Amino acid sequence: MKLIMRILTILCLALIVYAHVWQRVQVLRLGYKVSQHEKNKEELSKEHRALWLGLSKLKSVERIENLSRLEFAEELRVIELVNPEDHCGKENK
Repeated sequence: MKLIMRILTILCLALIVYAHVWQRVQVLRLGYKVSQHEKNKEELSKEHRALWLGLSKLKSVERIENLSRLEFAEELRVIELVNPEDHCGKENK
């Protein structure tokens, strides 16, 4: 009977030690994952800020005006050359 009690005691202690070690390993593993996710979050935040900055530059009024001036320069010259008041005034006379 004493032998059975000793074996059971040793098994219980071994189980407790195993559970403790397993718990510590899980805590370390999860801590490592958390630090990886935090690093990834920081990288994504930097990329997000850079994208927003790029978007604001692309949406700037000055940039759009410059692009439209370049793209429609020929049309603007034609519009400037043809004065609508001249044409309306001649037709009404």
